[in-house]
Amino acid sequence: MKRSLFSTVVNDLIRSAAGKEARNVDDDDLEEHIANMIARDARAKVQKYEKVGLNALTSKPASPSLKPNTRFLKHIVKATDNHNKSVIRAAEERAKTFQEERSRKRRRSSIDSTDGSGTESIDNRTVKRKPLARGRGKTSEGSAMDKYFATSYDPSKDTHESESEAKKHKKKRSKKKRRSAHKK
Repeated sequence: MKRSLFSTVVNDLIRSAAGKEARNVDDDDLEEHIANMIARDARAKVQKYEKVGLNALTSKPASPSLKPNTRFLKHIVKATDNHNKSVIRAAEERAKTFQEERSRKRRRSSIDSTDGSGTESIDNRTVKRKPLARGRGKTSEGSAMDKYFATSYDPSKDTHESESEAKKHKKKRSKKKRRSAHKK
């Protein structure tokens, strides 16, 4: 009986997979030979299962369980702790600054609410209040025009001041002209 090309190729593949023993076996006896090999392998696994247990059925020996990378984990924990400490430190500094500013404002408001004497005692220290500056550094109370309406005002005495003020004003104008000419 002649076999097909396909059958011959399959038998050759089976022989090469079975190893050296199957190369010398005839085509008619090949199937029986492979069945015997499978039965032998099954008996060996049953005996191994009886001795070892479930590990006998696995093809690879049981590997030890994976260990965590403790160095990496310690580094992560340390970095997290440092970050948390810095966040807490920053929050404490903000709270301290807020409290200081709040107490400063409270002190200022208590100074402002005094009877106008100009001094206030804080922590056994005396703080003098400066008069508020108006305009270009003026520290006098009221307007510059108030002197003209005072009862002690004498216009005849005011002429010399007016001339000196006019000279000052003239000097300022000439300085401005020189600056503008210099820029061009």
